[in-house]
Amino acid sequence: MKKFWQLKNSVEGSESTLILDGAIASETWWGDEVTPQAFRDELKKINSNKLTVQINSPGGDVWAGVSIHDALKELNAEVTVRVSGLAASIASVIAMAGDKIVITPGSTMMVHRASMLAMGNADDMQKAIDMLETVEDGILNIYAERTGKTKEAVKELLDAETWMSAEKAVELGFADEVLSKVKDDEPVNAFSGNFAFSMSATKESLENFASKVHEKSEAEAKVQAEVEAKEVEEKNIKKAEEAEAKAKADEAIKLKVNKMTEEEKKLKAEAEAKLATENEAKMQKQIETAVEGIVAKALPAQPKSVAKVSDRDVRENFVMQMASLYNKNGSALQGYAVEAAERRGVQNAVADGENLWVDEVVRNDILKAYTQTGRIGGLVDRESITADTLKILVETAGTGFQPVALGAVKTTDTPVWTPKTFEPFEWAVIVPWKDGDQKRTSINIYNQIIQYIASEYAKLEDKIILTYAGGTVGAETRPASGLVPILTTANRDIQAANYSSAEVVSALAEAYGQTESDGTITLVANRSTWAQMATSLDGFDRPLFNVVGEEVSAGALGSFRVVTSSVLADGDVVIGNMADYLVVTRGGLGTLFSREAYIADVINLFTQDASALRADIDITGGVKRLESFSLIQFPTTS
Repeated sequence: MKKFWQLKNSVEGSESTLILDGAIASETWWGDEVTPQAFRDELKKINSNKLTVQINSPGGDVWAGVSIHDALKELNAEVTVRVSGLAASIASVIAMAGDKIVITPGSTMMVHRASMLAMGNADDMQKAIDMLETVEDGILNIYAERTGKTKEAVKELLDAETWMSAEKAVELGFADEVLSKVKDDEPVNAFSGNFAFSMSATKESLENFASKVHEKSEAEAKVQAEVEAKEVEEKNIKKAEEAEAKAKADEAIKLKVNKMTEEEKKLKAEAEAKLATENEAKMQKQIETAVEGIVAKALPAQPKSVAKVSDRDVRENFVMQMASLYNKNGSALQGYAVEAAERRGVQNAVADGENLWVDEVVRNDILKAYTQTGRIGGLVDRESITADTLKILVETAGTGFQPVALGAVKTTDTPVWTPKTFEPFEWAVIVPWKDGDQKRTSINIYNQIIQYIASEYAKLEDKIILTYAGGTVGAETRPASGLVPILTTANRDIQAANYSSAEVVSALAEAYGQTESDGTITLVANRSTWAQMATSLDGFDRPLFNVVGEEVSAGALGSFRVVTSSVLADGDVVIGNMADYLVVTRGGLGTLFSREAYIADVINLFTQDASALRADIDITGGVKRLESFSLIQFPTTS
């Protein structure tokens, strides 16, 4: 098996060693031979409670690196990371997984922004940008948590592509200590990688590695070779045309060129179709891996188990539970449960079927589907907590920098820092179905239920962020979290008489003028309202807006992002930097399968041959900086 790592277990079981030597390569990681699961399975072979991870790597594939980092963090062992030589790019992210990070004298660490190769239209490029921003935010969180720095401070280091000596890495918090002495039986550079110890040489090595990663695919090369061959043949035909009799040559050449053009079109179309399929599959794999890393950080830590049920087992069990209800065959389900447990190495297993229901798998499937549905939730700031509440400080007043005469006393600022409390409240939904409904569609019903809950969860987050006005639920008094009621109460709403170009431009100009933010501005409306705005014409019957995907240009007002949400009422338009809105969750998304309960005191799942899936989440939201948002209210469009 082709691997870029080596695991050495201690004979006495006191300490194990994991060596990461060379590039973290995607072609071996995502190929048929080596997978993230293979790496995690090998980590299970560790026979001690201490692990030393030795790193000498220029980095490589970001998805593989994040997965390695998460696997090490989940490991039930004391992890010491030792950098000997180089830990650059995603290799430095892996290093952050250590409970203790040591670096040998003369070694180097490097951090920079995430990058990728993308192709396609403007929508494809925007999707790639959005994915990079999401991944980069996750990496910023890893660096910030380990170093104790703010995300903003870490981002400045990444923007500058910061190279650190051993001493500098300790100073900035990326390492705990410089290893002053190497063990007698251990060389300073215990790896086979051949990396220069100068910044320029190392950077050149990284650039060479990047160029190899982004080489053209086989399909692209084939198309290029065929096109070049055709060009050569066309030149030869042109020479023959000049030598032969003109009338005869023109006809012969015309026929040959036409035939060649048709063949070229066919070959090019086939190659492009193959390339598109390959790129789509690769992009899907990358998205799934990124989501897995994001989900892992968004959810609370789960207790480790010796024998983990696979995702496949869970989904199969979901279908078999429903089938057993229809057939009234509980013994078959029990037998499957025992068989599945023994496949995982659990001997003499005893199961009743319920034990195979793993909440984590179903929850992750819902969150993966949510990433393909949710719109606003991917733009806001997010925090996951375990405590009852989260408190942050919001600056509400202050003078900032003031002019000072030469040699004079500096002016002291007097900002007002106001604490703001976020208390997540529970939201839940129960989705029932008749077992007979899935008699002939048992496989598809799982995906249908997951997609439905994911869509409703996306709508819930849109409601929390945009429209929720608070209220009383039982004994709980829940504050307003939606931007529309908050901005209306704060008198940051702008009234527009109609959708004429003059009214639209005037309202946008006023909203832009009072929105104090240097970040990306987003306009949010429902489809009906945005259709009215987007089709507005100026005095010369020209479209008021230039729309390219989600990016909109409005003349002198500049560009902004447009997102539609069905939860907004007709006429309501929210404008602002969505990063200044905070969504807070507690405990992650929970799910529970049942077939023995009443639903709304009407449906008896047991007696009516029905099943149900419950999903719940503790969630709230709020504005971090009110000045970053404005509200425009047009007349209703319906």
